[in-house]
Amino acid sequence: MKPPPLQRWKSFWFGAIVLAFLGWASWQSFGPRYLFGWDTGSHSAGFARMNGATYFMTGWHGTAPGLVSERLMEIPPPALVRHWRKEGIGVTRIPDLVTVLLFVLAWIGWLAWLERRGRNGIPGQAVG
Repeated sequence: MKPPPLQRWKSFWFGAIVLAFLGWASWQSFGPRYLFGWDTGSHSAGFARMNGATYFMTGWHGTAPGLVSERLMEIPPPALVRHWRKEGIGVTRIPDLVTVLLFVLAWIGWLAWLERRGRNGIPGQAVG
């Protein structure tokens, strides 16, 4: 049984939508900077989107436990990251290009696996 064309797969269009979202998120990250996270009082974790990268942070201490969502200062990201590290906040930077490449590799692998599975004609298995 021959599988349907690639553009008829839900997996293809889902991946295309996620890829478009990642592009939009990268473009948005050059605008206002926001921090989102969770603070329990003794532990905290969160992330910020700035200048084409995601910054994961741990170890800051807020004013009250709960969800944290705040607009960050208009300090250039390298200076802001230096300030966070000086305050003892653990910071990990992941560029958007790395995120997109990892997603594209996983997406291509998934589509290739679906194609192979459909070409082999495994009974009872739908493609896409």
